[in-house]
Amino acid sequence: MPVTIMATVLANFLGSLVIKNQLLSTRLHVFLGGMIAIVGVQLALRCTEWALFRYLFPISIGAGTGFVYSCLLYQAWKFFPAREGLISGIVIGGFGIGGYWFSTLSTQIINPENMQPMNCGIGETLNKPYTMEVASRLTLLIDSVCVRWAAIILLTMCLLREHEDRNGYSEDDLEKDTTVVSHRSAWSTTDYETSPSMETEFDDDLFINQSLISCINDDEIPLKTLLTSRKFITIYLLNSLTVTQGVFLVSSSKQLGQTLFQDDKFLSKVLGIASVAGAIRFIWSILLDSFAFKRVYSWLISIQISVGICLALISQINNQGHQQALWLTLVSLGFFCEGGHFVMAPTIYCKLFGPKDGIRVFGVGFSFIGLASIINLIIVTQFLSSVGF
Repeated sequence: MPVTIMATVLANFLGSLVIKNQLLSTRLHVFLGGMIAIVGVQLALRCTEWALFRYLFPISIGAGTGFVYSCLLYQAWKFFPAREGLISGIVIGGFGIGGYWFSTLSTQIINPENMQPMNCGIGETLNKPYTMEVASRLTLLIDSVCVRWAAIILLTMCLLREHEDRNGYSEDDLEKDTTVVSHRSAWSTTDYETSPSMETEFDDDLFINQSLISCINDDEIPLKTLLTSRKFITIYLLNSLTVTQGVFLVSSSKQLGQTLFQDDKFLSKVLGIASVAGAIRFIWSILLDSFAFKRVYSWLISIQISVGICLALISQINNQGHQQALWLTLVSLGFFCEGGHFVMAPTIYCKLFGPKDGIRVFGVGFSFIGLASIINLIIVTQFLSSVGF
């Protein structure tokens, strides 16, 4: 999981540079990202060395995903000015829908008999393999997934079209579209403090006006200037620290669930339902379009704190039915909040810096998930076996 995330972060930055310099059409951009994932996974499947497989497989998935991540967001922002929150939530919500679909598909193909792992527990025995009968279906599973990926990529390329203005909001948009005009006023120094979705404690508002101008003209604010602003640094650190709980649940919830429930189908069903909960992450972005970032963020943190407290106490419940219901609820809420971080980050960057500079900032800002994965890795390897989840 950490390798996948780091590959996604680096590829997302590369993808944002491709967008900034207009090196590829949107269709070709999506095609290349999809091919990186499919070809890389197929090559990994044919590796005979475990060391090569364990790096090539996650790097291929992460690189393919990250490369197209910003591309789709950027195009969506330009088609729906002043609705970045809602659009970010819908686009990124596809990750949750995909998680539900592919999680269900994977279980049906690779473990239809609901066989249990040979060992499970906290620490060294956490990831012991399944039987050879289950493991032998891995090739069939990956081939099936790759065929579906190819079909989705082909459908996306057929339906995708680019906004006429590739640089951001055009002058015509600003003159004719009242939603963009009102959005511009939300970026202005005068109205900034009273705009609900932009209400923050930051005072370096000059970036707002500069970013709006750079969306229309060819002027470009140096990326270093944007990344050293107090807005970016504060949001980046907040996201990095608070998304760690979600990263932990996404990467380890099934293995941890095996310490409580000897039922692989139930745990797979939990992942599927939790993925759907993660898919409705657009709720956070809708809230961000209507309320202050501080307020929405505090709601998200409050839910995460409640989830953490309940997870620490779940082993005290003696009734297995109640325990399963609580586990399902907590994991789903964890996925929902983790998804909230993913949609709030690009949305707030776009609102603060405009779509053109926002996508550049997000290319770097997306690395918050990489920092969180490193923190999560340290927690899992150093403290999980002794402290417990």
